[in-house]
Amino acid sequence: MIRLLRGRWALLAWLSIVACTSGEQQAAVIDTLPSGQITVTNHAPSGWADTNGWKIVKVSERTFKFGELGAMERPNSPALFADGGVVVVNQRPVFISRFSPTLEPLGQFSREGEGPGEFRGPELFVARDSIYVVDNQRSVLAAFDRNGILGRETLLPCCVNDMPVVDTAGRFAIGGPFTNPRTAIRWWSLDGSRFVDSVTLPPGPEPIVIAPCSFQLPYQAERMAAAGPNGLTWWGVSDADRFVLTRRGSDTILVTSSDRSRVPVTDANLAYIFDDTTFFAKQCGAALTTRRGDVPKLRPAFSDLHVDSQGTLWVERPKSTFDVYAPDGRWLGMVANPISGNENWYWRGDRIASVETRDDGAFVLRVYRVERR
Repeated sequence: MIRLLRGRWALLAWLSIVACTSGEQQAAVIDTLPSGQITVTNHAPSGWADTNGWKIVKVSERTFKFGELGAMERPNSPALFADGGVVVVNQRPVFISRFSPTLEPLGQFSREGEGPGEFRGPELFVARDSIYVVDNQRSVLAAFDRNGILGRETLLPCCVNDMPVVDTAGRFAIGGPFTNPRTAIRWWSLDGSRFVDSVTLPPGPEPIVIAPCSFQLPYQAERMAAAGPNGLTWWGVSDADRFVLTRRGSDTILVTSSDRSRVPVTDANLAYIFDDTTFFAKQCGAALTTRRGDVPKLRPAFSDLHVDSQGTLWVERPKSTFDVYAPDGRWLGMVANPISGNENWYWRGDRIASVETRDDGAFVLRVYRVERR
């Protein structure tokens, strides 16, 4: 179990011990620069050689036919209680559904509106056996008990992103503002209803945007960040395998991995974007076709970052895999991603909840977990 790191010197002492461990120097080289920054250079996995190390396994799944009790038309933001119970937002019309640990429907609460317990654009997370709903259109954070009974609402600054992470100090992470959601991560106290800490990240690359239709060319590198339960933040720019672990924005650990392969952008990928019949081409017209050559030749090195309950970094790859990094920056190995591209999924601690709506109107709810060996 990884304990909460209390300050930079505790982290330095811990890494010094790890660096002296025999058998790992060839896979990961850990060094402290004169500036005090710790660097971890990975040359090979140091935890396991294949996916027999850790796995992501499906725990439960249930399909609700259109019109059936428990069905949802536009589900989003699934969250899990410690016992496996699930709550899910339906975005239009607005309501929140509750499900048992066996995914039996337990009823609904809330609706669209401006009054207490009503929302316009809700997202939610679970903490301390309560349901917290973030609504940017009303700029509120609302707390409900697990039965859907409203406790209190507090004002939030507009506009923020719910990052569905609650740390061991009882703070939840907010990314924002919407115009540049990776600029900073702020921690909001669930008890005191105020910001108690923040991490300002270095600027990321400016994206290429087609002005007539506000279309952002795909496959561009961007800055990504993920907050962990220990109050630390992992971040990186997706042009390479280079990650930073930080508490207040200053670099604590710099992690790099060598010889990690990239996925090419194929002619089929480009045809899907630039073909005259696609939605993108219809919206942008000739302005889009002139920028075909600006699309990167390689996909980003990673598509998202996630942090589990032990502070381990999971780097989501384009080819349905994760690279897994220990909290000290050592690359442990690769794990297959069993979640399909049709699922809208949210990583929360050691569990992942996903929602999917099928073409026939059915709603599928699934729960996965991290399995360590």
